[in-house]
Amino acid sequence: MTTDNVNFPMDSAVGDLKTAADFQLTQLAGKGDMGAFEEIYTRHHRRVYSICLRMLQNASEAEDLTQDVFIRAWQKLPTFRAESAFSTWLHRLAVNVVLSRHRSGQSERKWIQDDELALGQAAGHSPHPAVAMDLESAIGRLPDGSRQVFILHD
Repeated sequence: MTTDNVNFPMDSAVGDLKTAADFQLTQLAGKGDMGAFEEIYTRHHRRVYSICLRMLQNASEAEDLTQDVFIRAWQKLPTFRAESAFSTWLHRLAVNVVLSRHRSGQSERKWIQDDELALGQAAGHSPHPAVAMDLESAIGRLPDGSRQVFILHD
């Protein structure tokens, strides 16, 4: 993998070194460089998996969708214009892949609960004040719709 002839903008979107390296890698991978894409995967797969897992609450489905996100990223890399950080672009792509899977009916779970009491039930169970609340556990107890809003906001 060489970066000799790769020019990248040094503005707010790619100002720091990690983002500049991501930009170089995306330019190379967008031209078909599998080594560059492997490096992108190595750098970002844990974050993408975490997004999928938070949205789905199902580890095996999150693993499958993480792979789908990177397949889609490979296909769409030539369209990445560096108007934002690559990690931001990839995050949005991951969210879109998960949402698309649910819209297409491929998910076995119901996406949004119709039960108006669901939010009250989630808030009704509070742990003992001496016990520190685990964020992942708290996110997991949210109804699907509320969890989506939280994750998209986060």
